[in-house]
Amino acid sequence: MQLLRSTLFSLGFVISTICASAMSLFIWPLKRNNRYQLLQFWSVFNVWWMNKSCNIQYEVHGEENIPKDIPCVIVSNHQSTWETIAFQRVFPSQVYVIKKELLWVPFFGLPLRLMSPIVINRSKKTKARQQILHQGKQHLDNGLFVIIFPEGTRAAPKSRSRYSAGGAVLALKSGYHVLPVFHNSGDCWPKSTFLKQSGIVHVHIGEPIHTDGKTVKEINNQVEQWADEQLKILP
Repeated sequence: MQLLRSTLFSLGFVISTICASAMSLFIWPLKRNNRYQLLQFWSVFNVWWMNKSCNIQYEVHGEENIPKDIPCVIVSNHQSTWETIAFQRVFPSQVYVIKKELLWVPFFGLPLRLMSPIVINRSKKTKARQQILHQGKQHLDNGLFVIIFPEGTRAAPKSRSRYSAGGAVLALKSGYHVLPVFHNSGDCWPKSTFLKQSGIVHVHIGEPIHTDGKTVKEINNQVEQWADEQLKILP
């Protein structure tokens, strides 16, 4: 049954991604916000289909901590593909910091490109850092949340890798707050695994972390300490 459910979800995921790619051929001349709104059908469908096919639901704890008037730098742990889909339903209009290889994934890369992500080459760290600072501030100034996964790669459930300081640097240099996020998506959609497990993904959102008068290390340490606290209390 688990294999059947996972196969059904994957089929719907692939079909919706092909549809998004086809749509991208027609909407690319539009402004970024218009493209973003039209392509939201992809995340809406896949969150719904994940629930129906694999019985994967999610609950948001601390939604009141999401600022309504200004964007933030969202610093989140990374366990699976789930958060790249569902975060579009949880947070306001957003952009991701992604590795350039994702733009060349068949069908997936074109609509991703139209979402105006911050694309970096992880092998060129200095240039990547400059891109995150420059493009990140531009997006924040335009009212978009910037999502950074500071672990760099997906971690196993009930664990956390060391956080890089990219999110803290961007927040400090741009003058915006850090919004810490932690979740357990790997319990339902494990890394590098086709089979999905039914269950509830719990998304914990902390209070915005102000950066005034703090160093990058202090900001990053505060985010990591908060993440470790969530790791202990997550189901």
